[in-house]
Amino acid sequence: MFGGDEKDKALKRYEKAVARFEDSREECLESIEELQNQREHARGRLREYWDFLSSFRNKPKEFCVKLEKIQVELDSYDSRLREAMKELDSNPELQAVGVGGAVGLAGAGVAALGPTAAMSIAMTFGTASTGTAISTLSGAAATKAALAWLGGGALAAGGGGMAAGNALLALAGPVGWGIAAVGVIGGGVLYRKKNLEQAEKANKAAAEVEIEIRKFKLIYRESELLRHEVMDNVKLCDKYYNKCSRYKCNYDSLSEEMQYELGSFVQEVNSGSALLNRKLGGM
Repeated sequence: MFGGDEKDKALKRYEKAVARFEDSREECLESIEELQNQREHARGRLREYWDFLSSFRNKPKEFCVKLEKIQVELDSYDSRLREAMKELDSNPELQAVGVGGAVGLAGAGVAALGPTAAMSIAMTFGTASTGTAISTLSGAAATKAALAWLGGGALAAGGGGMAAGNALLALAGPVGWGIAAVGVIGGGVLYRKKNLEQAEKANKAAAEVEIEIRKFKLIYRESELLRHEVMDNVKLCDKYYNKCSRYKCNYDSLSEEMQYELGSFVQEVNSGSALLNRKLGGM
């Protein structure tokens, strides 16, 4: 009566969307953390493989070229890790960012990341220093700086820019989606026009939350695919290592079959090192 049914349906849709949003966010964040843990494990193993492969004497040129590529990827990962740790240590605001009105539906609210989650996001999506300590900023400027960091900075730097930052910031925690629904829930006016207006606001809020849910689903699937790719690569490299570790460290003394096996091993280590630095791009 007087639009009350429409309002109730819209509110239920909104409440269900928020609940699904929280579930999707947690699932996505957990996957990203697991991906980073897997890459940390892989990094250690790849270093061991590189040390072993580098110990061979009389290596052919193409063999050495691949080892150099592997070294570049490993060093790049270590550099990014140091930069991310430095940024986190010097800018605690990155772990507790005031959202303000900068993100989609976000009205009031605070997004908070734990150190592990913040590091995982940084290493998964890329980091880019804003050039200004976030601790010296406030309000919208601080939010924009954090968005740029979480999103990987400028597109030219390989990150997702501000658009990616907006989506990523939602990973941090409750983002205050209810700006449109706050007035609806606190209303209580039974006039049809008012109820219909509130129903429209709640439906709009729900639709925008549902868009974010779909983004999270895409990120989750891509994260899981990459995590399993890293895991499979380490398993395959371990098999090669167990076999090749029995070889004498002189390439010229190896049989043709052994040289082929060693070459395949180098190729897999090369592929694995590239996976360390691959960013998720399905945003």
